[in-house]
Amino acid sequence: MPDTKEWTLMFYFASDNPLGPTIVSQLKALKQAGFHPQANVVAYYDPPIPGTPTHVFDVNITEKIKADGKSKIGFRANDPFVHNLVEDKLWGDQKSIDGTKIKDLIAECLNGHKEKYEPPDPPSLIPIKDPGKRNGRVELVASDPADEEDAQSPETSLGNFLQFCSNKYPARNYMLFILGHGLIVGNDVFLYDDSAPEHSLPLKKLGALLDKFKKGIGKESEFQLISFHSCSMSSLEVAYELKGIANYMLAAQCPTSVGSWPYKQILIRVLNDLERGIKDLEETLSDIFYYCVYNSYDFQLAGYSFDLCLCDLRNTEAAKEALNHLSKELIGALSDVDRRALDLVLLAHWDAQSYWGEMYTDLYDFCFRLQRRCLEAIKQDKALGEPGARLNKVEEACQKMIDALAPKSKSSSKQLIMHSSFVGPAYQYAHGLSVYFPWSEPLRSQFWENEYSTYKLIIDELEPAIKTDEERQKRREENPSWRDFLLAYFRKTMRDTRAEEQGDDGSVSRVINKRITPYANHAQVVHEALDAMTFSIFARGELGGLGVADSLGGGVGKVGGGDATGDPGKVGGGDGTGDPGKVGGGDGTGGDFYYSTVKNYPPFTRAQKSTPKTRAAKEET
Repeated sequence: MPDTKEWTLMFYFASDNPLGPTIVSQLKALKQAGFHPQANVVAYYDPPIPGTPTHVFDVNITEKIKADGKSKIGFRANDPFVHNLVEDKLWGDQKSIDGTKIKDLIAECLNGHKEKYEPPDPPSLIPIKDPGKRNGRVELVASDPADEEDAQSPETSLGNFLQFCSNKYPARNYMLFILGHGLIVGNDVFLYDDSAPEHSLPLKKLGALLDKFKKGIGKESEFQLISFHSCSMSSLEVAYELKGIANYMLAAQCPTSVGSWPYKQILIRVLNDLERGIKDLEETLSDIFYYCVYNSYDFQLAGYSFDLCLCDLRNTEAAKEALNHLSKELIGALSDVDRRALDLVLLAHWDAQSYWGEMYTDLYDFCFRLQRRCLEAIKQDKALGEPGARLNKVEEACQKMIDALAPKSKSSSKQLIMHSSFVGPAYQYAHGLSVYFPWSEPLRSQFWENEYSTYKLIIDELEPAIKTDEERQKRREENPSWRDFLLAYFRKTMRDTRAEEQGDDGSVSRVINKRITPYANHAQVVHEALDAMTFSIFARGELGGLGVADSLGGGVGKVGGGDATGDPGKVGGGDGTGDPGKVGGGDGTGGDFYYSTVKNYPPFTRAQKSTPKTRAAKEET
């Protein structure tokens, strides 16, 4: 059994995608940070080139052996020698061209320390079906070739890596840094791997996988930090899904660049703490947070803005309570005879800091903008001598949510958010955590109906104990979830059909009827049939009305979205990171997701009285 160290720092670089080449520099940064005898540094790297195997590195393993138990934090600044990663790779039984085991060759280079070089065999590798394509230089062997396809899936590869680290690199404390594609809530692009049978890892599976790791390291060890160096992962849904698993979470709401996490400095800080005997973990994590923020300032030179949030996942309950209370008051406001509340919610949604084509909204900023608008309306009501009870309740609920998302301070030590910051103008209204808040009902019924409703943030933990439908309905009315609010929002904000707005059916049959009477009935039948078909497809979640296929070849945008040429529609505009701004359209990474537009149009043209209800309307009632 390997000795238990103070720290095991795990770096999972999911780069079987266009990120692959740029991640090599991140591996080199880990190498340059040096080493400490009480720290394991293990890195996983999956290259994008077909036929190239996955690599696992025990960073600076040979340097540790030669140091005889001493630390060496950072290499000499004036030393021009280039340190390579080949010696750090876990080779297993792989052989060189002359048949010699590569790890035996490495051991020979250690001179008098040869007997100390006993690296573990790597976790399952993806075998090369035809070694001849690699010029016969290396024959790769998987621990179980039958698991070749499974080993390629993000869920299995991350799970195998975590299990490998817990078994072969035991420690009292663990950190996990994940670098790869993000967008996990509602999108399923997280750790995207184009060559895998399952291309990405959904949030529920990520939570289960990390929970298994947490239990596997035992009660004597702590899973301290999960760091998502990935786009748009800092959400309340993610934070709540990981509560009770990791103690802290570092993530961004915005798109992130590969170089924005300074891994050399991060690792050196942890090694320095070990060297000096410093055990103030929150101070260390705070410094890591600010290293990432400071490092991102220079990205403004290339035109990229940035935001970042560090959360204490042990303090999540108050945020969920505040969100449910906010949801209840918002649902009540949407149902109010006075439409002002609905209009204020719409305007606050429009004002608030948003991400990835209006899929996510900064929750603090939404409440801040809604609260300000409510206070203005209440002030006007008082001037006119009119009561504003409904708006008062909404304003108070916004304040409660704002209080729950305020950063930790001496006077509020039990806060979810420890630190939140931004760099550049694009995300200047960021306050740390987003929430899923599209403008119109999601198309992907699999996610919306079957997955989002099972998120820990959404489910009511007391509901299973309720026995009757009446009690369940009462409980839901008293303690609605954010999803319940979204259902009401989609229903209440959908524009009326043209038939309802203008008092006619707006169909081609009326025009034809004025010119060629014999065709009128036929045109009406065709119009009714196509209208019914469009609604039916929309209701099944296969289409969003009359939108168009996105760049992924299969997804379809909402009505009012882009056209078949790829034009995403009105406003905004993407930047070089792939964030499309306030638009519709698809994603160039190949991820299976869509962007909701700001247009919430109905998927039919007839009057509501003759049309079946949408899913949102059905669930709301």
